[in-house]
Amino acid sequence: MIVILLALYLFQLCGLGIIIGGALVFTVYNDYVDFTGESGNAVPIILIVVGAFIFITGFLGCCGAIKENYAMMAIVSWKA
Repeated sequence: MIVILLALYLFQLCGLGIIIGGALVFTVYNDYVDFTGESGNAVPIILIVVGAFIFITGFLGCCGAIKENYAMMAIVSWKA
């Protein structure tokens, strides 16, 4: 169970890193949207959404591993 928790914590950290990266790209390079048009905001927003999905999946997996809930672990193993 400890190995699963460590893997899911790493999964959460990766999701958090993707969220932070998307937020930094969205804020720092927002001036270049005039150059790229409206599609310039699409990539950082997609990064933030994907990072949030990964983070939530890791969080649910940690909750399922701690409580030994079969349904949560089945959902996380299907998504991962």
